[in-house]
Amino acid sequence: MTRTILAVALPLAGIASLYLYLYLSDPTPKAFEPDKALFPFESRYLQLDDGKGPTLLLRHGNPTWSFLYRDIIAGVKARFRLVAPDYPGFGLSRATEGYGFTPAEHARAISALVRKLDLKNIVIMMQDWGGPIGFAVALENPERVRGFVIGNTWAWPLERPGQKGFSLLMGGLAGTIRCLVLQRRCPLFHVQGRRHGPQRS
Repeated sequence: MTRTILAVALPLAGIASLYLYLYLSDPTPKAFEPDKALFPFESRYLQLDDGKGPTLLLRHGNPTWSFLYRDIIAGVKARFRLVAPDYPGFGLSRATEGYGFTPAEHARAISALVRKLDLKNIVIMMQDWGGPIGFAVALENPERVRGFVIGNTWAWPLERPGQKGFSLLMGGLAGTIRCLVLQRRCPLFHVQGRRHGPQRS
């Protein structure tokens, strides 16, 4: 019995010590500014809107932000209007108090932006979590969407045991505890895009 307890307690103590070390020695600056050579675009708080022509709505995944699309934006902005909003709390944007960082909330935020900008005949380019979020935006605004560019994403419920286990581990209680220990304040998956977690206003 004692060996079993030690076999569990020692690795847990080691992991807790590592987390404590990382927490106390975090060199992350309090403010994040992207390198202008890599991301020379003007951020308009929640969105980046650049170029002329038909509209491409670029949907990033999790834990990324519009920085992901910088090379695509630079390469095609002469032919397309590119709208690359960050989800609230991702990249250079802020989340309001109480924002839950769920895909449904992200989809509502992007749908509201689509309506506010009065985007029409848009093509949604999506990858990773941007897929289900982008499809939700399209379902809410079908008259505004002309088509899709789909890569490395999904559009169906994730029901396999491995998918459910990964989601539980990364986004459930275990993920929240890990997140609080490592980042002090963060709804898990999006923190690496910001390095220091979201800023709330």
